[in-house]
Amino acid sequence: MAQLAAEVHINEDYFSRLFKKVTGFLPNAYLSKVRLEKAQQLLLFSDESVTEIAYKSGFNNRTYFAKVFKEATNKSPKEYRMREEIG
Repeated sequence: MAQLAAEVHINEDYFSRLFKKVTGFLPNAYLSKVRLEKAQQLLLFSDESVTEIAYKSGFNNRTYFAKVFKEATNKSPKEYRMREEIG
C-alpha cells in the first residue's frame, strides 16, 4: 500500500481512505478479494494443484491461502473445486 500511495504522491493513510471511498474496500481487503476470485476461477477451470493455484493467485503460502479461502467461502479449496464440479 505504501508503494501505491508513493506512486500517486499522497499520504498512505489518505490513500487508504480514498481507496475505500471509491471501491468500498480497504486496499489489502480488495487485493485479497481479487486474489480469491482468481483462485476460484482457477479451481473451477484448471486442473492445476491447489498449491499452484495459490501461487498463481498471489499467495506465497499454501496454508495461509487455504485458511483465507475457507474463511471467505466456508469451503476448503479442494471442497470448493469438488462441490462446484458436482453442482
